[in-house]
Amino acid sequence: MNVTAKVVNTDSTPLTRARVLKAPINVQRGSLHLIARPLVSRLGKAFLAIATHRCILVRLEDAEGVIGWGEASMVDLPAYASNSHDSSWHALSKLLVPRVIGRRCDGPNMFAGSWSDVQGFHYAKHALECAAWSIVSQKLGRSLAHLWGGVRERVPVGESIGIKETLDELVSEVSAHIEEGYSRIKLKIGPG
Repeated sequence: MNVTAKVVNTDSTPLTRARVLKAPINVQRGSLHLIARPLVSRLGKAFLAIATHRCILVRLEDAEGVIGWGEASMVDLPAYASNSHDSSWHALSKLLVPRVIGRRCDGPNMFAGSWSDVQGFHYAKHALECAAWSIVSQKLGRSLAHLWGGVRERVPVGESIGIKETLDELVSEVSAHIEEGYSRIKLKIGPG
């Protein structure tokens, strides 16, 4: 497979290069997969406690047989954001995926134009865009970091810690993550 990327703008900022990247995508098939994974530890939040993480995986296959995957990850209820699993599943299965099947786009940015008249459903749209970028990355033989103008091989990462029963338990878990090398710790809090 020989695909050439073409940039049609001389602006060298990474975001602009990503927006104008030309690499054809012609989606022939799409499927949705709902998965549920138990969390290593319960993630307590101010409005609910989560023991299982559910997400929707989007699989797109283009005319050349290249497969791209994307993920719509959200909570069951629209308490954190306006989307839920049910609304995202509906948006993907009824509104968004049907619009991209059989449609040829010149690049990932143009791909997103397939649903420009649909308001909301940001998680669902994100999953489709991720699958499109995955296809382009594979076709061009370049990492997403390279396509987006990344300059590092590694980036600092953090960990999110749910609400704990005691302060000692919280301090112990934070200390363990710092020792593992995490550079940022996000704490969930709530009344009490």
